[in-house]
Amino acid sequence: MTDRAGFSLIECIIAMLLLSIGVLGLAGAGVTGMRALTDADRTHIAALHAAAVLDSLVLLDRPVPGTQQRDGLRIDWQISSGQFGSRIDIAVRDAQMNRLADATGFAAPWPPWIGRIP
Repeated sequence: MTDRAGFSLIECIIAMLLLSIGVLGLAGAGVTGMRALTDADRTHIAALHAAAVLDSLVLLDRPVPGTQQRDGLRIDWQISSGQFGSRIDIAVRDAQMNRLADATGFAAPWPPWIGRIP
C-alpha cells in the first residue's frame, strides 16, 4: 500500500478544466444579462416616447398622421376616424427598423373637455 499525499497532475488538470468551463459559463451569462438590460432600456425609452406623443395627440381636436425622430428612434402614428372620435396607433422603431413599442389611444370628438386644445 502506497501512501499518497496530494493530487496527481491529471486530477489538477481536470479540476482546472472544470473550473475554466464554469468561469466561461458565468462570463457568457453576464454578457447575455447585459444585452437583455440594454434591450429593456431601449424598449422603456421607446414606450416613454410613444406615451408622450400619444398624450399630446389625444389633446388635439383633429390629430393628423405623422412621423418624428427622437433619440435615434422613429415614431410613426396613424389616425383613423370613427363615430366616437379618432383612433391613434403609434409604432416606435429603432435605426434598424425593429419595432420596439406600440401604443393605441383615442381622441374624443368635440365638445372639448378640460385641457383639450382646439
